[in-house]
Amino acid sequence: MFQKLKGMLQGKDDSQVKHLEAMGFDRTHALNALEVTGGNVEEAVNHLLTNQEALAKATTIDSVTSNFHSNVDGEMRRGRQVSAASLRAGQAAAQRAMNSFNTFGSNKAVLSNKISQSKKSTTGNVTTSKNVKKNFQGTSTAKHNTGNVISGHHPGVKVPSKMTEKSKEEQVLRCSQRLAPHPLAVDTLLQALISVRDHPLNEKYRRIDMTSKGYISVLKDKPGALDLLKAMNFIERYEKKDLVLMQGRTDPALLYLGISALEQVREGDEYKWNKALIRFNREMKHILDGSNFNDQSLQDSEVLKRANYLSKVPSEPANGAGALLQVNVGDVLSLSRRFDGDDTIQDVVHWIGAHGTIIVEKLLGREWDLVDLNKYPVQSIDVADNMDKTLQVIGCWPSGKLEIRPAPSKEASAQG
Repeated sequence: MFQKLKGMLQGKDDSQVKHLEAMGFDRTHALNALEVTGGNVEEAVNHLLTNQEALAKATTIDSVTSNFHSNVDGEMRRGRQVSAASLRAGQAAAQRAMNSFNTFGSNKAVLSNKISQSKKSTTGNVTTSKNVKKNFQGTSTAKHNTGNVISGHHPGVKVPSKMTEKSKEEQVLRCSQRLAPHPLAVDTLLQALISVRDHPLNEKYRRIDMTSKGYISVLKDKPGALDLLKAMNFIERYEKKDLVLMQGRTDPALLYLGISALEQVREGDEYKWNKALIRFNREMKHILDGSNFNDQSLQDSEVLKRANYLSKVPSEPANGAGALLQVNVGDVLSLSRRFDGDDTIQDVVHWIGAHGTIIVEKLLGREWDLVDLNKYPVQSIDVADNMDKTLQVIGCWPSGKLEIRPAPSKEASAQG
């Protein structure tokens, strides 16, 4: 046996073995997996993940190799022969899960029961999320020390379980909801899952490069993004440089559940509001730098209009007198200067107009809001109806903090 191990080591690229060792696999098991797969690292990883129990009980290399052949062949056949019926069953399971998951607490038992029943129809065609959870995470019955301490002092307090200890279905649903404030991440993940569904045999849709600019700017560190992909059975490889969904790990029920959950998030107010803010900030940036005017004559006209607004702004109080007013223009710019207490909202509007005349038009047309951030909850100031009100009257004395943002009435009708 030792001679055989020596021969395998000499015949294989040591970097492949080290790569599998870096992922936490036993060196002997890694050597055997590479031997059987002809040096294919991805298939070797798939084998090692799906045959943990067999590897632990194996007493000889020959027995490990035999188990590998039988399990991998069956796994690959199941991954490549997912029938239309199993896909429909997965879609139906996802829909039932979405319908039953109204709250995370009271419906948890119902959710788990429905998903478990629906997956019986796909046995033999897909790898169920229950088995995936067992392969990836193992089982544990020990309580955390922290939980024991809390339970000892507060018997009526139930310590919440970790996200990774919840069912795959609940992980998918909760992670999707956590992504609502990040619409670009929601859109990207939704498109990625749809591509996997529509192109089940195309490997490029199953791999996500974690070092790409797109991933870093849109998905990295977004709460729920990485956890959602892992719940969908994506695994990290190459020292966390990419994520991959193996052919044999695709679960149609989880796939359809993830797509449905993200589509539902896009219908929510939080997603729509943050999507509107992205459009607003993009438009505001173009207004402030004048790039929204392509024609030179229009740019010249805008300069004259801004100068006219500036000429109507009262002089700033000297020696730190008056009220300090700050106006946030979305996330793009923060303006500040001092006004006298008897200066009016119209004076403030003229000051804002000197930075962009379209801003004034949208405020007067109630497409955008001017809100008072110093009040809780935040209150909107109707610019058109309060032009003659002084800063003291509206509460911006001895200081004020305002913000320009999309009007809620506009956002309510916005489409994701």
